[in-house]
Amino acid sequence: MGMKNRPFQLITSFIKLLCVVLVCFSFFNPAQLFADRQFTITPSAGTGGIITPPNPQNVPEGNSKSFTITPNPGYHIADVLVDGASVGAVALYTFTNVTSDHTIAASFAPDTQPSFTIVASAGIGGVIEPSATVTVTFGGTQVFTITSDIGYHIADVLVDGASVGALTSYTFTNVIADHSIAASFAVNTYTLSYAAGPGGSVNGTTPQTVNHGGSGSTVTAVPDIGYHFVTWSDGILSASRAETNVFADLSVSASFAPDLPQNLTITATAGNHGTIDPSGVVSVPSGGSQSFTATPDPGYHVADMLIDGASVGALSSYTFTNVVADHTITVSFETDSPQTFTITAGAGAGGTINPSGAVAVVSGGSQDFIVSPDSGYHIADILVDGASVGTTASYTFTNVTGDHSIAASFAINTYTLTYTADVHGSINGVSPQTVNYNGNGDPVTAVPDVGYHFVSWSDGILTASRTDINVTADISANASFAADIHTVTFDPQGGSLVVPQMVGHGGLAALPVPPTKPTFTFGGWYKEALCTNSWNFGTDAVIADITLYARWMLNSYTVTFDSQGGSAVISQSVAHGGQVILPSPPARDNYTFSGWYREASCVTIWNFGTDTVTGNVTLYAKWAELSGDGGGGGGFGSQVIAIGLSGTSPVMDGNGKAIAPGSVETSDGQLKLDIAVGVSIWNAAGAAQSFLSAAPLDTSPPSPPQNTLILAYEMGPDGVTFTPAISMTFHYADAQVPPGTLESEMAIAWWDGVEWVMLTGKVDTDANTVTAQVSHFTSFALFSPAPVQAPPTLKINTPITGTSFDLGSVTLSAFVGNLRLTTGEHSNVPGEGRVIYYLDVSIPIVQGVSALTAPGTYAEGTSESFTWNNIAPGAHTLGVQLVQNDGTPFNPPIVAVTTVNIVAQPTSTTPQSPNIVIPGGSSPDSSGGFNPVIMAGLLLPVSIVAIFLMSRRRSMQPRTAATQTAESPLPTSQTQRVTMAEFVASPALGSPSNSLSKPGPPKKERQRATSSPNDEAGEYIIRLHNTSSGALAAIRDYIQHTPEIKLLTLNNCYSDVQLCINVGSDIALVASLSKMLVNCTVKREGRIILVNGKDKAG
Repeated sequence: MGMKNRPFQLITSFIKLLCVVLVCFSFFNPAQLFADRQFTITPSAGTGGIITPPNPQNVPEGNSKSFTITPNPGYHIADVLVDGASVGAVALYTFTNVTSDHTIAASFAPDTQPSFTIVASAGIGGVIEPSATVTVTFGGTQVFTITSDIGYHIADVLVDGASVGALTSYTFTNVIADHSIAASFAVNTYTLSYAAGPGGSVNGTTPQTVNHGGSGSTVTAVPDIGYHFVTWSDGILSASRAETNVFADLSVSASFAPDLPQNLTITATAGNHGTIDPSGVVSVPSGGSQSFTATPDPGYHVADMLIDGASVGALSSYTFTNVVADHTITVSFETDSPQTFTITAGAGAGGTINPSGAVAVVSGGSQDFIVSPDSGYHIADILVDGASVGTTASYTFTNVTGDHSIAASFAINTYTLTYTADVHGSINGVSPQTVNYNGNGDPVTAVPDVGYHFVSWSDGILTASRTDINVTADISANASFAADIHTVTFDPQGGSLVVPQMVGHGGLAALPVPPTKPTFTFGGWYKEALCTNSWNFGTDAVIADITLYARWMLNSYTVTFDSQGGSAVISQSVAHGGQVILPSPPARDNYTFSGWYREASCVTIWNFGTDTVTGNVTLYAKWAELSGDGGGGGGFGSQVIAIGLSGTSPVMDGNGKAIAPGSVETSDGQLKLDIAVGVSIWNAAGAAQSFLSAAPLDTSPPSPPQNTLILAYEMGPDGVTFTPAISMTFHYADAQVPPGTLESEMAIAWWDGVEWVMLTGKVDTDANTVTAQVSHFTSFALFSPAPVQAPPTLKINTPITGTSFDLGSVTLSAFVGNLRLTTGEHSNVPGEGRVIYYLDVSIPIVQGVSALTAPGTYAEGTSESFTWNNIAPGAHTLGVQLVQNDGTPFNPPIVAVTTVNIVAQPTSTTPQSPNIVIPGGSSPDSSGGFNPVIMAGLLLPVSIVAIFLMSRRRSMQPRTAATQTAESPLPTSQTQRVTMAEFVASPALGSPSNSLSKPGPPKKERQRATSSPNDEAGEYIIRLHNTSSGALAAIRDYIQHTPEIKLLTLNNCYSDVQLCINVGSDIALVASLSKMLVNCTVKREGRIILVNGKDKAG
């Protein structure tokens, strides 16, 4: 290539540069490159539901954010407020093109609005509206109006029993319970006040308090002497007044005036046959007095006297006093004749008097009266002329010379009801009682004392309770009682039967013949089956049915030990069926003790672990003679024989006591025994045990619940005892312990024939040992507690919240931990379950209820990803929940939610140039959008300069550089920082003239660098072509969890994505991506890593 090709190369490079610039701008997402502003959306939820996400969200400027509102079971969405304004009861709300801070608040209400009642009532004198029982819905409001009647006023209003004052209206708001409201009223009262001016006074009550519409009492204005009444201040002219129909306060005063000096006249006249003195017109000064005397002629008497025309009787004189008006006085006379008088007779209720009424009697005559009471009554008193003459049934007036009166009164007869109780009882009720004739008494009851019962009343009544009615006479009745009879039952508790006894209350039971029971001695009768308190037949009284229990004492026997020439052994007292305590072995010179036997000939050995005592017994010692030198003795005095155990066995003396310590372990080294000096090793017969054995347990009994068997051994012989206990140590390997086991809780256990008995021991997790003390041999095992099941975990890897997608499909990728995913509904098993995916629905989280939603809104299975296809444009909520085998939620529910935006494709068929926002330039929405031609014009001078420099640079490079392959990595010592601009300006990938390549090391060195499993540090470009969103999510998750990698930029261009990363240290970047992205091909070309989807066209 010579200089003659230089113009062509320059033009070609310029065109390449211009195309690459345009492509670069199409790849870049200006919003991601330059957007650095974020705004906060603060969500909140009231009682009854949740909003997701629940925490404040930072949203980049111009992005969208969706929130899902989910009511709790039994609630529904009441309203959603965005920035304080209602947007309705929506389950999903999306903020689009966010350019400022926002708030979103969700409120909830119960699904079924309960109703409550308010009981309204009003007393006399007014009304309440509405009244009676008023129904109000949950959270509603009800107004009540209180109105008093005319003449009344509101006294008080009680709400739920508490006063709220004399209100005319009351409003219940936010009603969430039943209530009551009660209005009371009081009649209006008025005050009547009367006063007197000078010259008089007021006679009557003043002031007076009168109810509305009522009347006052009479008052009179009384003038002083020399004065006369003039008027009341309200215009009433009569001195006496009584107010009626009062409806207001009244305050009046009476006025008086002095009298004028004057004389008044009294005209006196007399009829025939007599005179009056003075007579005629008599002048009397005002306020003065005047007396008149009437004198009949002989044979006549005064018949009547009239004052101002009104009779005052047959008076012989009359005096006018304080004369203030004219008067008349007239007297008449009549001849003398026989005179009659009147006796007025009357009787009250309950009897009669005969004769009755007005009875005429001539002067000096007599009159009899008979008084008769009605049935059930008696004469209370007789009044003659108002004076009592007693309760006589008859009365006679004699020598009647004047009028008289007689009045009889009567009273109803009363009777006394007296009730008494015999000994051992009492009376409940009033006694004595006073009852009117034909009346009824109050109830009384004869109550027996404890241990007694009622028999009868002395008047023959057999019921303990009585009420005497229609009483016509006194009653005196006595209640009698008798003692109860109780049954004394004897429970022999396994002994012979004893006949029950019948004993009167408070009596003594007779001591029965003692029962019998084989192998037991009778120990007396007791009040309880446990025989705690004994029954004393001489003092304990029977006051109720009772059962007495026999106490039995197991027969005791003497166990005698015949040492047959050895040292003495103390005998023992053992209860029937009990076991003999193994005594310390006896001693005998030149002999070794070999155990205790039933016969002196030592044929049948006595087993202290199983044999029981049923009578007096003698046990005999068996001896084995030592050899002449005192050693040997069948192994005694030397080391214990170890079978299946290796190490140093303990040395015993002739009585089985260790005189030298021992430490032995199994051949696998996983069980060790440490026996200290002084430990006695005996067999079941109490003799020294010469050997010990250990063998792995082939078939172990079932493990205890929630435990795992690690190791098990059969230790023998079975029944060998160690006094004191020896040390047993299990040594385990890490691989033998199930994952998740809490090693500090591991324990040694021994088999008692029924179950494993855990021993308290010591765990050394560093040395992997568990040690415990054992006092006998049987099967022993090492157990570990079952590992704690960690709760399932759930995390959405992709898409991240707020991600936007073109029309098509959206794949949700999740991470599920601590859960084995299974298919089909079956019984719940800890650690098992499956996944349910949701689209735009509230996730069901009610315990015990299926978590499935409406068809088309969910998908279930065992995959950790799911793809939703054909999603409509707009904001959508994607949810995922882990459920149990039966399809119901876990407790607590395990749920994750994310939101995405689906963007509609442009409808125009004309290719559109991507809008690019340049900082400081116009936005894509403005009329001044990006014009590639203008941009190319702006970049032309820069491009020419760049081409010239590149040409100069190439002309200066060695020709061998042109043959360098793109696959050759740069050596670490020559690593360049490849910027995004350099990447865009570079020739097509794979071109021999890749400007990113520098002169490299020799071929061998390059080959060695290429074969290295790690990629050198520095910046890389990762380009994804025709891949799913899951690949991008996996790469981002990998970067996020790899501290050595930092994401610098991320740019989207349709299906292609470019990431610029910085690798801080050598890591196997390409190998890791290849292993992770199984559906993609990963290829490295220098500092560029190409990721292509296998299952995508292109």
